[in-house]
Amino acid sequence: MRRAGRCWTELRAGWPAGLFLLAACATTSTDDDGSSGTCPAGRERCGAICIDPQTDPANCGACGNVCGAPSANGCTAGACTCDGAAACAAGTTCCPGAGCANLQESATNCGACGAACPAGQVCRTGICIPDPCGGCEAGRTCCGTACVDTTTDPANCGSCGHACAADETCALGICVRVECSPPCGEGLTCCGTSCVDVMSDTRHCGACGTACGPGESCIMGGCSCGGSICAAGEACCDGACTNITSSTDHCGGCGHACGENERCVMGACLCGTAACADGEVCRSSGSTFLCCPAGATVCGATCCAAGESCCSGRCVDTASDLANCGGCGNVCDTTVADRCVGGGCRCGSAAACRKVGLVLPCVVGSPGGAQLCCAGACRDVSASDCGSCGNACASGTCTGSLLPIGDRCLFFCG
Repeated sequence: MRRAGRCWTELRAGWPAGLFLLAACATTSTDDDGSSGTCPAGRERCGAICIDPQTDPANCGACGNVCGAPSANGCTAGACTCDGAAACAAGTTCCPGAGCANLQESATNCGACGAACPAGQVCRTGICIPDPCGGCEAGRTCCGTACVDTTTDPANCGSCGHACAADETCALGICVRVECSPPCGEGLTCCGTSCVDVMSDTRHCGACGTACGPGESCIMGGCSCGGSICAAGEACCDGACTNITSSTDHCGGCGHACGENERCVMGACLCGTAACADGEVCRSSGSTFLCCPAGATVCGATCCAAGESCCSGRCVDTASDLANCGGCGNVCDTTVADRCVGGGCRCGSAAACRKVGLVLPCVVGSPGGAQLCCAGACRDVSASDCGSCGNACASGTCTGSLLPIGDRCLFFCG
């Protein structure tokens, strides 16, 4: 308080004058920044400053009580909050705009706030993996390989793997203890609000909340699949315990079969080392595995579309490729053809030209003589096109070889 010592001294010095001095001193007894040691109403002093403990996230409810990650991002009415609601419980993280989220299981906040898994994937231990349940309907969550309602499932109450005790039931995702009324008869056990025979009930086999898997029966308090007890990682498929982490017929769940050339790894169908997207199939060539569109084939490290052939390590259309016309390695002779149409060598819109004459194979000017494909049309070999299109002989004479060499004649000027 400013001038407090002086005011008290002068008040003692003289009563009447001291009253006036006391009134003057009272008008300067507080300040806003707390430098005098006193704060305005509704504010408290923390160190050298005045704060509002009702809203200050650095001093929420009391000096030094910091509201921050991972459980809160604000302070309301003296209590730490997450997006205006209660602070997050242990195991969850405050994600701005999304509230409290379990980063180990949240598909929209997987491993970190805002890190959403792609469609068809779920979050397991903070990592996005292919959905082993094959997609759950709205309101249900994929736990292990089954779609469950975490608001009512006692084995997955509130989150996957959070099991309620034997004498508890799951209500709105919270384990609560409820007694059966009237009391259960002899041989029956109270599970939630129902009396059940844990020796034969598939939902409470051996103990409340211990549910048998699909296809299993409860015999003498134990889940049985065709007379056997399935081990961890197995499911009862077609009446037999099956390892759903490696079975290509039941990969990740009963009836979920992998496609051709795929293998089952940890409950996910893989093509080589990757999972194929919807509409893709796994194609192989030797030790190479690729996810390709339906109808495609593998060529080297790429996929050839339907209708293409793999020629010398590349995808070609043998219906139109001059170097592979009608089949790999079938090269069109460009002296008598300029295109490949429907797998056949052609000159323009007509068939390929004659390489040799019909009567006198290599005699220039003979009837039905050798031809060249020039500008999309067949021309007879002549002094204007001697051996190749546009090769005009200055002497005016073009001469052919005596006989064809191989499947063609040689032509030269002179």
